Amino acid sequence: MAGEGGFEVKVTKEEIVKAAVRTGECMLPLSNLDLLLPPLDFCVFFCYDLGSNNGERRSFGSMVATLKEALEETLVHYHAFSGELTSDSLGQLQLLCNDHGVHFSQAYASVDLRHLNLHMLVPDKQGGVLSVQATELSCGSVIVSCRVDHRVADAYSTNMFLVSWAESARSAPPSVFPSFRRSLLSPRFPLKLDPSLEELYFPLSSVSPLNQPPKSDSDDKIVSRLFYVKAQKVEEIQRLASSEKSGRVTKLEAMSAVLWKLAAKTEQMSGRRKRTMLGVVVDGRTRLAGDDELGSYVGNVLAFPFRGRDTDELVKRPLEWVAREVHAVVKAGAEEEHFMGLIDWIEAHKPKPMTPGLYWVDDGPIVVVSSGRRFPVEEVDFGWGPPVLGSYYYRDWGSEMEYVMPMPSATVEGDWVIYTLLRKRVVDLIVEAAGDVFQPMSSKYLARCGSVC
Repeated sequence: MAGEGGFEVKVTKEEIVKAAVRTGECMLPLSNLDLLLPPLDFCVFFCYDLGSNNGERRSFGSMVATLKEALEETLVHYHAFSGELTSDSLGQLQLLCNDHGVHFSQAYASVDLRHLNLHMLVPDKQGGVLSVQATELSCGSVIVSCRVDHRVADAYSTNMFLVSWAESARSAPPSVFPSFRRSLLSPRFPLKLDPSLEELYFPLSSVSPLNQPPKSDSDDKIVSRLFYVKAQKVEEIQRLASSEKSGRVTKLEAMSAVLWKLAAKTEQMSGRRKRTMLGVVVDGRTRLAGDDELGSYVGNVLAFPFRGRDTDELVKRPLEWVAREVHAVVKAGAEEEHFMGLIDWIEAHKPKPMTPGLYWVDDGPIVVVSSGRRFPVEEVDFGWGPPVLGSYYYRDWGSEMEYVMPMPSATVEGDWVIYTLLRKRVVDLIVEAAGDVFQPMSSKYLARCGSVC
């Protein structure tokens, strides 16, 4: 098949990888927070520039053998990634841990790493929860990519799995053992129902289908892009977004404020929508008190607060005002009571499926920010060195929601890689108005990493 950059990608082998030890079939219920997610996959990829490594160069075949053997061992502990989603008698999703296995494909791409179109080589998913693809490039470098069903795992859970997989490949002892104890997210009895949650979460039956028809306006098309932001620019934005009155905002809040203003500016220039929305994905593992086991919990522990503001006001107000608004969005979903109330609220509506409102909001365009700052890029070393680039990625996107995920650079401490899924006109404005901050990812970045490809 042809890649998006015009290069050829040929799948050379496909197989199913199963756990090294079969544990038998069991049913694992999804938590209430899992049930909140729509049917959506996310992808993650890592670029390994073997030309910059010192020492003996490994063959692609031996690398694939290491990946598969380590995957077999890792699936013994992460059995959920080897299962299948099914439904109970009420039509509610549950996870059948039956050693269905992981679809593993090998491929070859006729392009070298420096010139690779980064919109990327990610695997198809043929059933199951997880699929993996290892792609050899013409220069000998390798891309390892995964596709995960979001209803089973969030980014935090997937990060744990990836690190464990890499540790197994290096014959290193596991740094963490996963927990699947759903009682960690049990509802309270009696349930405590907060009516304000109905402004953020909706019954699925009340919204339009996830896959919406494409826009006819090419500037309204949603496109994937990667940007590189240097540490100095991140700190400068944080300083500009903070003030003596409101205090110091986080780097993520500051960057979100910049992007919210830019998105509003495109709406003002087009005269289309009077409001522009911002959503933030909040991880609840550090918000929920009590059991430390949540730190190793596999599943979704996410909240999805959002709000809208007048487009003209977002444009004219100073950055520190917008940053305070971002902070208010984060705070709305960061309290322990928000998570516990959300678990109770979903329980009260079972078996009716519920969904985060930000996937469906029609009060204006919405940009959703999810932090990948804990993305363990350097730790995903399978024995041939850490990657020169790693990122999350959405391959199939049917929602009108726009998405941003900042992650740490794999090579320079403090620098960021920012994955964006934005309307083309927003991307164009970012490059035009803030190109000194948001540098489009290019071969120059990979060249700085010492590639000889």
